[in-house]
Amino acid sequence: MIINISNLKEGQHSFVFTVTGKELELTEFVFLNDIKVTIDLYKTHNQVVLKIHLDSVVKLPCDRCLEDFEFIIDSDFELIYKSSYDKNEIDEEDDELNDFKVIPADVHNISLNKEIRDYVLLSFPLKRTPEVEDDICLFCRKNINDILKVKKSEEINPVWEKLLKNKKN
Repeated sequence: MIINISNLKEGQHSFVFTVTGKELELTEFVFLNDIKVTIDLYKTHNQVVLKIHLDSVVKLPCDRCLEDFEFIIDSDFELIYKSSYDKNEIDEEDDELNDFKVIPADVHNISLNKEIRDYVLLSFPLKRTPEVEDDICLFCRKNINDILKVKKSEEINPVWEKLLKNKKN
């Protein structure tokens, strides 16, 4: 995904791209549709601000039952590119995920593949589980306590027993 910023007039511009997981080197995931990337770009004489929205559906294994469920990617983020003639200000070797980048003033194109890939990965939840309502998984319709084999204990620890008696009084 490359945007030619040198031909753009100052002001607001909109772009819509579709990319596959393979194009972003995300082959370990199964995307059920292409990733739709909507970009609102605002350009000034020395700065480009990109407001980006990602939209897709991916299959993820559930951390509870290991069955695949559909996770909806619906993510927004912002990138800011500042152009500069100062060579000390420009750090071309910066591989960290950074929302603010300084680029040479003579750059004509901005490639967004790496940033889009990183933000797709960041949109995945740390705990990959479908939503739960009343202890029932909304995807597989199983009781979470049965899946996790949670046993509720009725006996009270003697340490807590005294505290509970004081609480009642």
